[in-house]
Amino acid sequence: MFAFIDRLGLRVKLALGFGTVIVLMCLGDMTLMFGHERALAAVDHYFDSEDRMADLSSNSLMALERARRFKKEFLLEARTLPAGEAKARYGALVGKELQVVRSSMAEIRRLKQGAAVEREVRAVEAALGLYGDSFQRLAAQYELLGNREQGQEAALRSSQNTLAEIGQASAAYNEAVRRIESALLALRAQADQALLETRSSVRKANSSVSAIILFGGAGSMLLGLYIARLLMRNIERSAAAGVRFARQLASGDWSVRLPQGGTREFAELSVSLNLMADNLQEAYRREQGRTEELTGLNRTLRLRSRCNEAMVRVNDEAQLLDLICAHMVGEGGYPLVWVGMQNSAGAVVVAAQAGGATQAELPGWPQVELALAGFRPAGAAAGTAESANCLVLPLKCRGELLGAICIAAPQAAVFDDAEIGLLRELVDDVAFGMYSLREEQRRQRAEQELAYQANHDALTGLANRNLFNDRLRQGAALAERMGRQLAVLAIGLERYRQVKDSLGHDAGNALLQHAAQQLSGQLRDGDTLARLAGDEFVVVLGDLETGEQARATAARLLRAVQAPFVWAGSAVASSASVGISLYPQDGMDAASLLCSANAAMASAQAMGSNRFRFYAPEMNERAMQLFAMESELARAIEQGELCLHYQPRVNLESGAICSAEALVRWRHPQRGMVSPGDFIPLAENSGLIVPLGAWVIREVCRQQRAWIDAGLQTAVVAVNLSPRQFQDEHLVDEIRGALSEHALDAACIEMEITESTVMDNAAEAGCKLNALKSLGISLSLDDFGTGHSSLSRLRHLPIDHLKIDQAFVRHLCTNAADAAICKAIVDLAHNLQLSVIAEGVEEAAQADALRAWGCDEVQGFYFARPMPPEEFVRMLAPCREQAAAPAGQFTGLLQLAA
Repeated sequence: MFAFIDRLGLRVKLALGFGTVIVLMCLGDMTLMFGHERALAAVDHYFDSEDRMADLSSNSLMALERARRFKKEFLLEARTLPAGEAKARYGALVGKELQVVRSSMAEIRRLKQGAAVEREVRAVEAALGLYGDSFQRLAAQYELLGNREQGQEAALRSSQNTLAEIGQASAAYNEAVRRIESALLALRAQADQALLETRSSVRKANSSVSAIILFGGAGSMLLGLYIARLLMRNIERSAAAGVRFARQLASGDWSVRLPQGGTREFAELSVSLNLMADNLQEAYRREQGRTEELTGLNRTLRLRSRCNEAMVRVNDEAQLLDLICAHMVGEGGYPLVWVGMQNSAGAVVVAAQAGGATQAELPGWPQVELALAGFRPAGAAAGTAESANCLVLPLKCRGELLGAICIAAPQAAVFDDAEIGLLRELVDDVAFGMYSLREEQRRQRAEQELAYQANHDALTGLANRNLFNDRLRQGAALAERMGRQLAVLAIGLERYRQVKDSLGHDAGNALLQHAAQQLSGQLRDGDTLARLAGDEFVVVLGDLETGEQARATAARLLRAVQAPFVWAGSAVASSASVGISLYPQDGMDAASLLCSANAAMASAQAMGSNRFRFYAPEMNERAMQLFAMESELARAIEQGELCLHYQPRVNLESGAICSAEALVRWRHPQRGMVSPGDFIPLAENSGLIVPLGAWVIREVCRQQRAWIDAGLQTAVVAVNLSPRQFQDEHLVDEIRGALSEHALDAACIEMEITESTVMDNAAEAGCKLNALKSLGISLSLDDFGTGHSSLSRLRHLPIDHLKIDQAFVRHLCTNAADAAICKAIVDLAHNLQLSVIAEGVEEAAQADALRAWGCDEVQGFYFARPMPPEEFVRMLAPCREQAAAPAGQFTGLLQLAA
């Protein structure tokens, strides 16, 4: 049977068990209902009959008792009331009560059928008849007795008979009462007995119900336990197996599985749980792999965070790389990390390292060399180089290869794509940090360089004007606070321009550097030596007790400047002049002290070389005159006070005037004609030479156009370009504009540029000369031989003429060296396909010599002085007619010169 039950499904077992329990419960409920109905029937029967009989018996007894009371009252009042009235009143009352008894008996007969009840009811009814008759007889006797009392005679005759009748009636009455009470009590006794029987019946019914409930419940419980035992046998086995299965799963044993078998439901559950275990085991394996991956990624991210923190805090590249390697070993868990860079020789050097290994034991060395060389092994990921035990990533930012980092793999681990990606991002961050540090260092060096350049002279390294003014203000403030004196020494080198013009620009720079070194050696630590411009030096001497200390320093500075320096194998000496101003007597601010020192220096220069002078108030008078002349010159340019004179240039072969040089003159309203030697240097120093030169170009073009429009013969007019004017970026445009404005052919004018102007910056000068040449203008190199021309550069310049400086022409006939130089210049120019112009010719012998050497043109007082334009145009035609005279005859020209 158990085997059969075991084969049943859980659902069937539960249905059978619960069905049986339900049937038993229904049977018990039916039994309870039956017993309950029995008890209710007994109770209903009792209340419907027996209890009613008891009530009716009680009511009958009470009615009988009232009738007896009415009889007693009748006996008491029969004597007082009229005989007929008492009988009528109490007879009706007693009859009424007897009628109640009769009605009760009729009701009892109806309620309960039975011989005993019928017998008792009939006894009561018979006794009631006897009772009524007895009361009527008694009442009648008392009525008779009353009538007799009213007639004494009659009473006396029949008294004994009446009393006898009353006694008999009373005896009959009492007997009737006894019978009625006995019958009623018997009926009451029957009702009480019925009550006892009803109670007994109800108790029996209750006992039956209790027994049914007890035994039915016990039976149901036993049956339920039996069914539960049958059900729990397999359930416990399956549940125990499930609990063991769940516990093993909870403990991490993902290989546990439920056995197959049991009920169909548990078999299906086992299959489902085993499938769940399979899925959980697979999910666990995936989660383990993901956890390991996330652990590695988190380690890499934590490493990246620490490295980024290091990049934010560290300002040194070597320290940054050391921290990065240490973090990658400590935080990243990599056994060895090192950074390789290339030195100046191209070899790989270890810039940083973390992890115990010597340089010979470092892994990935070939890969690092390839990475630094810009290569990567075939098959490696882009930007990476992987070997069996390391990963090499280049440190590259914005196209600049900064180095390479080698990361050794942990034991029994390889680099996956995600980790390589994060490491590449980390290395890119490190490269950016290195690049940023280098950029910051470059920026700081540039800022330092700019700050240095803003406060120092680029050539000598001395303080410039900006730093000088600052030091002078500080020194003056300190002197005022301490009650001391301060001296400003203005130093001017006297041979700088001569050395520069004769030996070249580099020699001039060497002289300035030599002078700076010599002057610095004679000063105290707190003193300041500055180079303001060109050959102008200035010294600030602070914390002086008297001016004599400045005198002694000035003497030492003059002696130091005289020390020669070697240039191109020759000793070059220089000299200087020093002007001294004192604070506070010669000025209260930097500008006034420097102005006073410059005035004193100018005074010392006027007295001769190698001298120093203290400032005196009258020294500023000359400076004020120069300032006044500067403002007047600016006004003269604007108001047309300037004019041009023209000095002819003669062709030695033909004797004709072939061109002229335009020379500016100043007709001052008060001073008259001002010498060019007075205002041309002033214009050069003040910058007015640029607008002055522009005016000369426009005026020459205007004059040429005026001569052409007047039908007069013209000649090429040469215009001198000063160094500052030649450097003006608008020069070419101004010349083009002047030619265009006056519709003048560019061949009508010529530009003269000094040799030193061109050679100071030959490349830039060549570009400017080519631009001028493109306009069609002829070019002359002025003062040739006094500068530092390079013949290799000279042959590339687009010039047309060389002008021999008058310094060589002046002593041409008396100095063989000057004669040799002039002849060499002529030969050189002709070999370079250039024409030669000699200036400063004042004697016939000079003209003859130059003509004999093949000089093309000459210019000087021997032929003509500079003259106004109207004189020049008058001279132009006769001179050209005389050009037809035999070669070497200059009679007409000489007369003009005279």
